[in-house]
Amino acid sequence: MPQEFRVAHRITRHREDAEDAFKRVSYAYVHLKNFEGRARFSTWLSRIASNAALMKVRRNRVSREVQ
Repeated sequence: MPQEFRVAHRITRHREDAEDAFKRVSYAYVHLKNFEGRARFSTWLSRIASNAALMKVRRNRVSREVQ
């Protein structure tokens, strides 16, 4: 299991949500030119996974409040 998936799963606590967040990490390769090299590549990917998972949690919270 990749490190980025574990990061997303730790935040979302749901496998399906973590998988959705992990898909966003694969989009990072499209934006590889934005990687500035100020950190390790794995750190950059983990941060993308973390941000994607947090966005997923926020969206889920909002949708529950609306219902």
